Amino acid sequence: MKRLSPMRQIRKQCRECCGDSVRTVRYCHSIGCNLWFLRFGKRPTTFLRENGNETGMLFDKKNFEIGGKFCPRRDESSYKL
Repeated sequence: MKRLSPMRQIRKQCRECCGDSVRTVRYCHSIGCNLWFLRFGKRPTTFLRENGNETGMLFDKKNFEIGGKFCPRRDESSYKL
């Protein structure tokens, strides 16, 4: 069995936690989780460099709280990035 790197293990854990849904991992509302900043399987700085700074709002916990842009009470189809 192939060993996974620590970052891939974190990504795998996040996908398992979110029902194996990549979209759910992207908009994960478990902001209290210690792995939340690493949920993409990369360091935040690497993710931003590869995907552009406009994705930085995915790392701002205020966007995931009640009333935020990605609030769990909002319809997921309204999430735009």
